[in-house]
Amino acid sequence: MRGSGGDHRPHHLAGHPRDQGRHADRGRADQPRDIGSAARVAPHRGAVRSPPQGRARPAISRADRSRGQPTGSRGRRVPAAGQSRPVKRDLADFIGRAGELNEVRRLLRSRRLVTLVGPGGSGKTRLAEEVLKNDHQAVRVHLDVVSRPDSIWHAIASAVDVREQVHGSIIGAVVQQLASTQSVVLLDNCEHLVEACAQVVTQLLRACDRLRVLVTSRQPLDLDGEACVYIGPMDPADATALFLRRADAVQAHLVAGDRDHDLIGRLCDRVEHLPLPIELVARRLRTLSLAEIEQALEKSMRSTLVPGDQVDPASPPRHRTIDAVVAWSYERLSAGERDALNRLSILVGTFDLDLGVRVCGDSSTPRHAAIHVISSLCAKSMLVREEEKDQLLLFRLLEPVRQFAADRLKATNGTDQTYDRLVAALVDHARSGWELDEPRPNEDRILVLHAHLINAHDWCKRRNDPRHGYLAISILDAWTRHGHAKRVLHLAQQMLAEHGYSDYAAEVHYFAAWSHIRLEQGAEALRHANQLRNLWKSRSSAYQAVALNTVGFAAIQAGDDAQAIDVLRASVRQAVQSGDALRSALCMSNLVKALCQIGQKDEALAVARQSLLLLTDDAAGYRKCYVHTSAGFAMLDCDHLDEARTCFTEGVITGANTTYFLSFALHGLALVASRQGDASQTAVLLGAAAQALQRAGTEPWEYWKQRTRAAEQMAVAELGSGLYRKAHARGTRLTHTGLVDIVSRKSGTSTTLTRRQEDIARLILAGRTNAEIAEQLGIALGTVRTHVSQMLRRHGAGSRAELARLLAEFELD
Repeated sequence: MRGSGGDHRPHHLAGHPRDQGRHADRGRADQPRDIGSAARVAPHRGAVRSPPQGRARPAISRADRSRGQPTGSRGRRVPAAGQSRPVKRDLADFIGRAGELNEVRRLLRSRRLVTLVGPGGSGKTRLAEEVLKNDHQAVRVHLDVVSRPDSIWHAIASAVDVREQVHGSIIGAVVQQLASTQSVVLLDNCEHLVEACAQVVTQLLRACDRLRVLVTSRQPLDLDGEACVYIGPMDPADATALFLRRADAVQAHLVAGDRDHDLIGRLCDRVEHLPLPIELVARRLRTLSLAEIEQALEKSMRSTLVPGDQVDPASPPRHRTIDAVVAWSYERLSAGERDALNRLSILVGTFDLDLGVRVCGDSSTPRHAAIHVISSLCAKSMLVREEEKDQLLLFRLLEPVRQFAADRLKATNGTDQTYDRLVAALVDHARSGWELDEPRPNEDRILVLHAHLINAHDWCKRRNDPRHGYLAISILDAWTRHGHAKRVLHLAQQMLAEHGYSDYAAEVHYFAAWSHIRLEQGAEALRHANQLRNLWKSRSSAYQAVALNTVGFAAIQAGDDAQAIDVLRASVRQAVQSGDALRSALCMSNLVKALCQIGQKDEALAVARQSLLLLTDDAAGYRKCYVHTSAGFAMLDCDHLDEARTCFTEGVITGANTTYFLSFALHGLALVASRQGDASQTAVLLGAAAQALQRAGTEPWEYWKQRTRAAEQMAVAELGSGLYRKAHARGTRLTHTGLVDIVSRKSGTSTTLTRRQEDIARLILAGRTNAEIAEQLGIALGTVRTHVSQMLRRHGAGSRAELARLLAEFELD
């Protein structure tokens, strides 16, 4: 890594690259000697990539000419420095990327080096041209035809109309030409000459105090003071708009109805909302229908987006096919990076750092070396860093890159060996998760591993690998936490019928029992629970506590309340005897629910408060959600509304990854709001709970339906059916962050609006327009629009007026 001082961790692991609207400095670019290591600017989603028409080629050095490179003219005739030097404009219109456009323009006003970083086909060049379209002094240097580092200065000289020097240095002549100007120099496509470009930029910025440099590259230059803006996938709405516009351009005359819009959305999803693949897909409409394109993409993206008569002749060769886009970056990786990328291609979807390290390395590879390779692949835009979840660093291969690398892995006969590494890593996690007497791993990690567990399980089954049993148990675990009871039962029945799963019978009975409980099938639940109890009767207190807890709750569903309470109390005693505070809290929570259902309120309240005291900070989010929610219902039944609201609020905050348990917390808050006479809040929360259950693919218990029916009737009577439907619909649109805003506001805590959004919210409440807000705050109009759009989505508002009404409820300082 170039650059001095600072954090020496791999920069793609040291900080989150998607914290919207932030960037960190590692020095200032106006300091003449320090132009190094990338300061991060969060990426926005949204953009377009349209190949420029008729690019001018830079001058090529004698060394390049001798190697058969095309001789470059000095390109378009560019006047001397200080006169008009317009950037080439693309003939296609620009769609989306409002956030990135505003951020780059803002940075160029205050910074001297800004780099647009992102994967191939994300529209970096097109965005740079849009940024500079009204800057008539900007200089564009196109480097994709430059193959040698010593040709960069010649390319710049050609762009500023400096002829090769017979006597003296061409570098000195270029510097002299640019020294007195306030121009922006665009260095386009630097990824294959990163080190040389970094040296050139450093020399330019040291010598030309008023010069600014805009770079496009698939990896940063890593210079101090560099501000990096990540250009990734487009916003889904913008991606659809781009597809429709490009479909018109190829004279497809596509009139999209609602079904077609859904289909176009799926096509854009499949190509990762990247502009170039979207354009390639749209060109296929000359010969294929939307449905035929979708079928072809399902088979192979790479074979669908092929050259032929679909090619735009003005586009550079590396942008004419998906393979060419990926190959341009792939060929510039080291041998070790290529090998790691090939192995990571078996991971479909997001994966965490530990799984990536296990898959791309082996027993002889030090962990730090594997982490370094993953960091390097992120830096080169071959691997995408995703949102952090539950303190897990998450990564993903974009699908075009994954398919390309998977073919390379297959060609080297490395697929089976890599799958073996994946299975070994997942089995290790599965074993540790079901050793109840041992410390727990990160329990929420299984939700991240879910798709990989299914993939690895299928691979093991095809090869009769006995390790498939461990993987199947982990799949049941993940589905149980998601609330997919019917899926669990289907797989559990298959496993119990097959001889190969006999070693895991107890775990299968456990998950089957709880799935029957969720489906309110008490007799079947009790049958599986008793089987579990028999299989674990000679195990430790921890195992017996889990078995007794399962039997007790199944007995509640079967209608045997007396037996249920006795067994659940016994399970609490066993859990306490095991010394596991968290397991004790969970067993108490199930006892609380049973006591509430049979009306023993006082004991339920006492046990609930004790369970909260035993809840540990390191517990998984879904467990915290469950314990808080159970305690909340006990407090609600005893009319302790403030305590109940606090518990349910904690359940919402910690239940982000478990929509099933989250729905319980939302139902609880709806009941609190109903008792307090807040009909609008009741309707919103009931809508949010219904949406959570829909995402979980399950229905609420009849017990909960009965409890919430009165609250719904109160809200309808108070609001009227029309307003109730509007408020309920708003609840279904809320993001988890929006839910936290609502419930935290009611609990007296602060909103999660950013400081800038709070400033904008105050001005919205004062009746200002977006233009007036932009002028008063001194920010771009597009920035205001981006923040307003985010607040609309976050709070489920259907209009600006509704947003203003909702913001009025916040206590803004």
